[in-house]
Amino acid sequence: MISAHFARVLYRDLIANGVSEHELLRKTGLDHEQIWHSQKLAPTQFLAFVSNAKALYRGSSLGFMVSGRNRITGLGMMGLAMMSAPTLGAGLQAMASFSGLQAGYIRIVVLAGTLQTRVRIHIDEDVGDCLDIHVESIMSIVQEYLVDICGKSDHQLTFNIGYDEAARGADYRKYLQGDVIFGASHNEVLLPSSWLTTLSPFSDTHLWVMARKSLSQQLINSLGQASNPFTMHIRRAFSAQQPPLPDIQAMADSLHVSSRTLNRRLQDEGTTFRQLRLEAVHNWAKRLLLEKVSVEAIALSLGYENPANFRRSFRDYVGCSPTEWLAQS
Repeated sequence: MISAHFARVLYRDLIANGVSEHELLRKTGLDHEQIWHSQKLAPTQFLAFVSNAKALYRGSSLGFMVSGRNRITGLGMMGLAMMSAPTLGAGLQAMASFSGLQAGYIRIVVLAGTLQTRVRIHIDEDVGDCLDIHVESIMSIVQEYLVDICGKSDHQLTFNIGYDEAARGADYRKYLQGDVIFGASHNEVLLPSSWLTTLSPFSDTHLWVMARKSLSQQLINSLGQASNPFTMHIRRAFSAQQPPLPDIQAMADSLHVSSRTLNRRLQDEGTTFRQLRLEAVHNWAKRLLLEKVSVEAIALSLGYENPANFRRSFRDYVGCSPTEWLAQS
């Protein structure tokens, strides 16, 4: 399912531009009342609606039009969590952890690095000719969020677009404040990792707790509808954070459940917190090895008592030494 507000913005603006309501809703199974009074729409309905909109509208890129009208406020409780978070990094982590609640077939993965952090967009459904609209919307919303928290981008952002430059390439360079690279391997926004610790001027402890508690309850309610929601949540949270990685109590507190409950949920999904944390630690180790960070520095940053313990753990988990893995990569 996907939040209906995206369709409402498109519907409102296209009707105002003279687009036929009948043509806009053709073969969607939707009517005026459903657009305005449904909280969620089925992906098939939404994608048919967006495809119609794209065929009927001859103006600038639809994705930029949608995001320009709603920005972060259109993301509901997730948007509230992002804006009330204490830091930019915490807000991006909330986006990564709970993006599936906003649109079930979209995954926002935040890959924190030592120098650059990537906000990567994964679309888990065939969206046909609507991929560009999704990418435009999400990238624009991410950009506006970064500017809202940091004050300005200073054109330090890079926008990797995973498809070839279309006739509307000028729109991308008009609306996106940074380098725009078409034909990339992923759709993603790159930002300096130093920004992650930026304090949010909109930080509000009460709203931050309230929003995460609501989102956590939605995550619990999604059991049976999503595949391994707690496992996905933990993985996304780990990938969005720089070491040292949180322990189970800190992660349980962020979800407003007990550590025992979190462990039980993870065991029901076929894993444990220890396994997920170990996976995240070695994913970080691989990233740092590729950045030519020394084994000694990696061991220290990941919380190992000494390099020997790190090498032993890496070999047990990966099947070879850090040096051997790097030579093969």
